[in-house]
Amino acid sequence: MKGDSEKAFACLRNCLNIKPQSSAANFELARLYFGGRDYDAALNYGMKAHNLKPDNKWYIARSEERRVGKEWRS
Repeated sequence: MKGDSEKAFACLRNCLNIKPQSSAANFELARLYFGGRDYDAALNYGMKAHNLKPDNKWYIARSEERRVGKEWRS
């Protein structure tokens, strides 16, 4: 799916329709939104992933990066 963000968004949203509690789908959506510079959406999905799996070190690190980035831009 690399290079085709629209298809990636559609696939990940479909994943969340099937399994709303998927931390992986939320995390990947956060990554896509972050790459598209939609930082509010990235933070939202990143925090969902983190809340679903609070011990996942990658979710913790990326959520913190997004939070700090949002504060910096304010």
